Amino acid sequence: MPLVAAAAALMIAVRLAPWPGPDKPRERVKGMAQTASVTADDPRVLARGAAVLLLTAGRPDALTWVSTGDVIHPGDYLQAGYTAWRDGFGAVLSRDGAGAVNAYVPPGGAEMVALPAGIARSFPHSTILDGALGSERIAVVWCATVHPLEPLLAALRARAALAVPDDCMAREVVLDKRGLAGGPSESPE
Repeated sequence: MPLVAAAAALMIAVRLAPWPGPDKPRERVKGMAQTASVTADDPRVLARGAAVLLLTAGRPDALTWVSTGDVIHPGDYLQAGYTAWRDGFGAVLSRDGAGAVNAYVPPGGAEMVALPAGIARSFPHSTILDGALGSERIAVVWCATVHPLEPLLAALRARAALAVPDDCMAREVVLDKRGLAGGPSESPE
């Protein structure tokens, strides 16, 4: 019972900051010397906390979180996810070891897909990785408004820094795609 009481006390002591609402709470934006009044529609808020971007890879029954430097294999599934406090739009883009640039989400089209608000949600499509070995640069992008994909894809083609619009945030991960012991296209049983 003492453990339950301690947990209850901790829950009371910990208070999550509310999402900026119509009462326009004040927020200190990193890098700003003074506190500024911002609303939920302010791009500074949207770009600095509107979503948490996640990336998993592996076999369908064994997806694990991945980050830069992690090893992946041909045939692995790649699944992007997010937590967002408001509806938005997103894309998952890639430049593989052979230099091919692709939009994994959406798999076709020129604009981002709609992403409803929610906790631990998945992007609408997963990707099965091809046999191109080497560094695979993945960009998971979330925006408050829809944007065309071409400027982002062009940056990947040029191996340039990914400059996202002001109402967007991006998570870039560079993974090491290696062949399996039996060859680059062999799948584990």
